[in-house]
Amino acid sequence: MKKWKIYLVPHTHWDKEWYFTKEVSDAYLVDNMKQIIEANERNENEAPFVFDAQYSVVDDFLNLFPQKLGKVKKIIKENKLVVGPWYTQTDMFNATGESIVRNLLIGTKLSEKLGRSMRVGYLPDTFGFNSNLPQIISKTQNKGIINWRGGDDELLNNNLFNIWEADDGTKCPTYSFYKHGYFTGVGGLLQQYNKKWSKSDNWQEWDSKTRAKEHAQYYINFADSELDFLKTKAASSNNRILMPVGSDQMPMVSGWTEIVEKMNELDSVHEWILADFEKFMDDLISDPAVMENANIIKGEFRNGRYARAHKTITSSRYDIKKLSKKVEYQIYNELEPLSVIFSRLGGEYPFEILLDATKKLVASHAHDSLGGCNTDETNRSILNRLEASSAIVESQTTLIKKRICDALSLGNENLIIFNTAPYTRTIQNTLEIHTKNPFFEIFNEENQQVSFSVVSQKFFNNDEFSIKENSHIFGSDYKETDKIVDEGPINATNILLEENAKGKYTTIIKFNEIVKGLGYKILKVKESKNNTFALKYNKNFNEIENDLFKISVDEKMNFTLLNKKNNVAIQKAFQLEATFDAGDTYDYSPSHHNPSDIKELLDFEVSTENNNHIQIMTINSTFLVPEQLDSEDKVKQNIELQIILENDLINFKLAMTNQAADIRWRFLSATQVKNNQYSYADQSFALVKRLIDNPSHKKSIAEKWVDVAIEIEAMESMVALKNQEISHAIFTKGTNEYQIIGHEKETIALTLFRAVSYIGRRHLIYRKGRASGVDDYPHATPESNLKVDLIFEFAISIEDNIAAQNKKSKEWCWPNTYYQTQSINVFHWKGDTFVMTQRKIPSINQRELSLVDIKDINNLVVTTVKKSWNQKFDIVRLYNPTEQEITINTEIFKGEVDLLDNKIKTFNNIIKPNEIKSYILK
Repeated sequence: MKKWKIYLVPHTHWDKEWYFTKEVSDAYLVDNMKQIIEANERNENEAPFVFDAQYSVVDDFLNLFPQKLGKVKKIIKENKLVVGPWYTQTDMFNATGESIVRNLLIGTKLSEKLGRSMRVGYLPDTFGFNSNLPQIISKTQNKGIINWRGGDDELLNNNLFNIWEADDGTKCPTYSFYKHGYFTGVGGLLQQYNKKWSKSDNWQEWDSKTRAKEHAQYYINFADSELDFLKTKAASSNNRILMPVGSDQMPMVSGWTEIVEKMNELDSVHEWILADFEKFMDDLISDPAVMENANIIKGEFRNGRYARAHKTITSSRYDIKKLSKKVEYQIYNELEPLSVIFSRLGGEYPFEILLDATKKLVASHAHDSLGGCNTDETNRSILNRLEASSAIVESQTTLIKKRICDALSLGNENLIIFNTAPYTRTIQNTLEIHTKNPFFEIFNEENQQVSFSVVSQKFFNNDEFSIKENSHIFGSDYKETDKIVDEGPINATNILLEENAKGKYTTIIKFNEIVKGLGYKILKVKESKNNTFALKYNKNFNEIENDLFKISVDEKMNFTLLNKKNNVAIQKAFQLEATFDAGDTYDYSPSHHNPSDIKELLDFEVSTENNNHIQIMTINSTFLVPEQLDSEDKVKQNIELQIILENDLINFKLAMTNQAADIRWRFLSATQVKNNQYSYADQSFALVKRLIDNPSHKKSIAEKWVDVAIEIEAMESMVALKNQEISHAIFTKGTNEYQIIGHEKETIALTLFRAVSYIGRRHLIYRKGRASGVDDYPHATPESNLKVDLIFEFAISIEDNIAAQNKKSKEWCWPNTYYQTQSINVFHWKGDTFVMTQRKIPSINQRELSLVDIKDINNLVVTTVKKSWNQKFDIVRLYNPTEQEITINTEIFKGEVDLLDNKIKTFNNIIKPNEIKSYILK
């Protein structure tokens, strides 16, 4: 018996878009798919070919060639074309955990529909892996994980194979490529297959039939040097080594069956096995010697020991990341649960619409796509795809809301508020109300007045065809006039204008309303000619306060935050920081010449508003910043920062039109928590605890890792510092990156955005050597400087329960789901201008409704309510961010499913810390 077992896996790593658009790669995708089909028609002994474990390439091919469905199904069923379990090769830190699950759900189910799905979480090129991935992979019926980037010797115990333990304790077999990656074995092929890679003057074309022995010996000689390092790590795999034969956009190469047969005849040391990744994992986990001696590892794969992990790609192309988060919350926390409500009221669940929108979303979550490390042209395509997904979701949401309002026979003055969570909650509504008069009141069904606060108002002047901002403060010179719509043919625009109206008002308001789970509540909007707004406006007044907090700003724009609960004042509580970014679309890098703050405050103005239960401070500031990297030339940068005290949250909205290139902006939040060891952030259904002083940082510099283990981290929607008394958290929407800084590690630095000029740069401070992405020449990406209008939303929460904050952060991110039955402005919602068909649902009599109401939700975080893949039952998915087990009441559940919506025989209502559970609703 030979000592070593070497598994050859022919594959391709298929970046659908990167320094090229998807349209460019599609031409080669078609050519490759036809090659695979034709090769298998010619030779039934062709080796399996793994098409990057993603199904989306099959979708793309069949969209162009639907007539080839039968041939594609045949080779997938016979395991000649290996696809799944992914739809696309997803990012692990910028996509939400729910999106990672959907990527697997869609990829697995569609692969199975065509024959089979590979049962291994194969992730060859993703820029690091979150610590809860083993739970996700295990609960999607996968046998293990095969990955590359992010591992280091200490994490991997100097082993190729380990058992990776997730945040909830789930254990998953994991094989890491270590330093050699998914292209470990491709060199010996390329040198023979393609003349430009050949090292021989006597190169001859690849021919497995007449030159199999020659090819085999060449490959054995090549592999010896590659295997030397891997053999030192292979005791954990019982001398099994995976040698993937493929690379970026590598086509299928025929003839491996014949060549491997010759390799086994020629090689007395190694047994060469032609396989796919599932076959390799099967052999590992079925070997008792492997499983019994495997080491347990825990934590994230984030270190660039042997391969670049690109930690700070989390702040590249903020526009893509923000839009992606918006669409995620639109789908998972608005349209899906609203569709469950609709279907239970007699409507049709829009499964196909949701599938199409979610495909567009997760197609944009490939590691390069969501990372934003692409050409400007490609990034425009990604934004367009996300916009398309958002549009179809919003239009379908509008249609469902209108159908429900129609079934309720609501009149023109009604406002319906939906709760898309399956439990009673106080919804902190931020709504746009449309009226003909500037003032109005809101009443509930008992005719009790609902108190609200005005955030802003716009007056749309039809006569002047203009918009006046802040009309709630400065007025609009409003006068009622006669009909202003011109006589003549009615068209699609003027038919929608109200008669006898000079204009209309759009008012953004905030108010709290308790609504029961998966239900709605109906309110009334009554216009008034009297000033009904309890608004007090002050210019140059420098403080706001409520029962919990007081915020003041001095003449140097230094903010003080007083926490009234413990009477602690935080000096310089909020700051803006601007530094040069000498990095690229992959990584942040300080300037070699000036790493310090580069902004200079010129002037600022403060105004405040006190309006019922909210207090608003608006700071309009102007800074001088360098025009570009290391430049002496300066440009003016205007920034508007709005701070809203609303109940127990401090909400921030920062707006700017970026004027500079090669710059990084951060928001710094000083806290009362000092000299702590850990930061906390949510990531993929878990509340993750991270060391602030990462020991890998100094080690990576000393050992000259390919990436410095920079102490900048990722989060999904929340980051916090806490001690035994207090937790200071920041909630975010699309800003996915933070760092803990300060002499006492007391300040949370939230990266707002990075502006960079190139896909890749060479010799960064934290990443030496070649440029990432494109190293052939400096590939400019001027649009990645984001010289556009930018808006950032975030909030500060200070309380004593971090798990409650995590739940609150998710609810804060969810869209407000409401509908005002009015015809004053039918351009508010996409699709609202369309006339509905008569496909009505039965009449509804309940003026207040709750379909599902979990009574003991505690601090469990709900990530979605949706129908199962087979549309036979409704599912709620949740996780436990606390440090204790939670037992949930089973009265409203009738079973449990895994993350692929498959029923589980055992029904367990105990939820461990950081555990994901999916229950079937009665």
